[in-house]
Amino acid sequence: MRLTFGTVVCALLVVGCSSTSQGAATTQPAVGSMPACYPSCEHADLSNADLTGLLLHGAQLAGAKLTGANLTGADLTLSNLFGANLTGANLTGANLQDASLSGANLTGANLQDANLQSARLTGANLQDAKLKGANLKGANLRNVNLDGVNLKDLNPMGVIGYNTVPTTTAPTTPPTAKTTTPPVTAAPRVIHGCRIEPNASCSGVALFDQNLHGANLSGADLSGSNLQNADLGGANLSGANLAGTGFAGADMRRANLRGASGTFKTGPYYENWVGAICPDGSISNLDTNPACGYPIY
Repeated sequence: MRLTFGTVVCALLVVGCSSTSQGAATTQPAVGSMPACYPSCEHADLSNADLTGLLLHGAQLAGAKLTGANLTGADLTLSNLFGANLTGANLTGANLQDASLSGANLTGANLQDANLQSARLTGANLQDAKLKGANLKGANLRNVNLDGVNLKDLNPMGVIGYNTVPTTTAPTTPPTAKTTTPPVTAAPRVIHGCRIEPNASCSGVALFDQNLHGANLSGADLSGSNLQNADLGGANLSGANLAGTGFAGADMRRANLRGASGTFKTGPYYENWVGAICPDGSISNLDTNPACGYPIY
């Protein structure tokens, strides 16, 4: 058999390159270095890391430092980036479908052509971020900071909470004169038979993945309900019955649970409870009072 220079190099380096009639090697796409902490990289310092094209499906990166990191083309599907610092990170073409980016800092990040379908970005900072060509269908942008973002790059179709994000666009019509018409009180939302209002009777109701940010459920009976992955940031749950309620993955930051009763398990991230008012009136924090003392699983 006649060996060419190309086939000899391939055999020696064991790179699995495909041969041609001349035995030339095929150029492989660039791939970064897998972090040693994967898949559990909570609070890891990965600043300026080269994570190009890596398969990071389901990575746990809550609170991680990824400033200036190169995540071009990386697969971060279903990853948890809650509160992560991605300032100046390159996420061009990255797959962030169904990822949690609530409270993340994406200031100046490059998200061009990224897939953010159904991603949760509640309370994230996207100041000066580049979003041209990004897929935001079904993404939750409630309370997101979009200062400095070219809003022409955003396709609002299918985006949750986009119309609640303040913009700098000046009004095109002058303000109308005050009238004496009494304000109309909106009817409370009803989800699977549960009226989102104080003293609601919602025992055993499926409320998972629901946006209940700032909802007033004070005194409500939520015993045995499923609130997994729900957004309860800033919600009022004071005096509520929470016996056996499922809060796995729920965003409880700054929620008010003063006087709430019942025991339950939560998880998997303490970060989701930062700033919450606990049943005894104390404030949840990561150091001395994580998740208000509720067991994590």
